Amino acid sequence: MVDYDNLSESASIGVTAVILIIVSFMTLYTIALHRMNFFYPSAQRYLMIIFIMPIFIGWTTWTELLLEKEGRGVEYLINLFKSLCLGSFMIYVERMLGCIKSGSDNEFSQDKAYEVLTSLENEFRFLGCFKVKPIENKEQAKKYLMIVKILVLQACAILICLGIAGVIIIGVTGTSDLKNGEYSSVFLVFSIINSISSLTALFTLLHYGLYTNKLPLMKNLKVMHKFIIIKLAILFTEVQPLIIQIFSRNNLIANTDKYEAEYITAYTNALLLCSEMIIVSFLLLLIFPLDDYKNNFELREKLSN
Repeated sequence: MVDYDNLSESASIGVTAVILIIVSFMTLYTIALHRMNFFYPSAQRYLMIIFIMPIFIGWTTWTELLLEKEGRGVEYLINLFKSLCLGSFMIYVERMLGCIKSGSDNEFSQDKAYEVLTSLENEFRFLGCFKVKPIENKEQAKKYLMIVKILVLQACAILICLGIAGVIIIGVTGTSDLKNGEYSSVFLVFSIINSISSLTALFTLLHYGLYTNKLPLMKNLKVMHKFIIIKLAILFTEVQPLIIQIFSRNNLIANTDKYEAEYITAYTNALLLCSEMIIVSFLLLLIFPLDDYKNNFELREKLSN
């Protein structure tokens, strides 16, 4: 329980460490399970980055909690890893689209991916507003996949560019904190660019997930369920701090006379994140079953015949 007047001494650092050890074992079990049952390596290898997400976010945040210091470098690394997870999921879905049987093995065929994308018969509305028409031919499918890749992977590329620019500015100016002081406007511009980039990638991936989820040969994969679980982990790191900040500024978490609201927010968010990763690791184990590569492919063959 958090001590209202003595925040640092009330830290459940030991408890969160135990939770993260459990998370690590669950994650390593999930990875080992897939490695020992590599039915479709072309798709499963991209899941490894997603499976590592609870460990990376959890232990990185725990280190920040232990040091009792909010680091911009830690925040940057977590954001970069999240963008890599989104890119990996996008490629994973593409690999599932193009899966074909080659003897007893499952292999990826780009032409098959294009063919499956053209199998949608009826149009639908994206988020209940925008009408989405079915992809009619291979050229349209090829163009659509190219656009999806560019708009999703640009988030990672822009983050890398912003990181390099930040390092250059810090090296030239000698400042270690761009958020405060005379360079706060630069930090604001970087934040706006990053937010626009991230939202573009997320909405693109949402459209991609909704479209592929409606394809007859992909329905059994529950693509949107998978996307929601991954997005849930990302929301923990993005929306949660804003909610906590509202409570902390109203003196509802700890004594703001003794601690700054920013410190309370960072501290409380770190504690919650470490605990929430056990939920994420469990959901990832459930939502990416090995049956996706066994029973599902048999079903796809029956539907296509």
